[in-house]
Amino acid sequence: MFKRLVPIIAFLALFHTVSVFALETSLSPQAENRARILFKEIKCPVCTGQSLAESESETAIDIKNVIRERIKAGADDKEIKDFLTRRYGDDILLAAPDGLSGYFLKYGAVVALSAAFSVFCLRNLKREQRKRERLFMKNFSENS
Repeated sequence: MFKRLVPIIAFLALFHTVSVFALETSLSPQAENRARILFKEIKCPVCTGQSLAESESETAIDIKNVIRERIKAGADDKEIKDFLTRRYGDDILLAAPDGLSGYFLKYGAVVALSAAFSVFCLRNLKREQRKRERLFMKNFSENS
């Protein structure tokens, strides 16, 4: 039984490779270059920290094919990115999105660390001030 499955699996693997290659070569060189640039700007939703250009997962291949189809249909880069962010969320873009969420992603950690450092410094200043007041009161009461 296994001997019958081997040729079928080999045929399916070959067919899949040929179909992916056919999709890659069906675009003009300029459109394929545009697609490859988009692959570098979009994250693979399955792989951790990899762009579509780096990933070979099935999901990445499917998204690459969707991008090629959209380019073939005449969509510009912004329309393609908007479609993918609607489908997968803002996390799919390697660059932080514009607007409030983009600013929060870019500067949120710096603001939070600055606030924490400020609170730490103020607490230490108040503690030192209370320590000096207690020392002053102790010295004042001894001298009286």
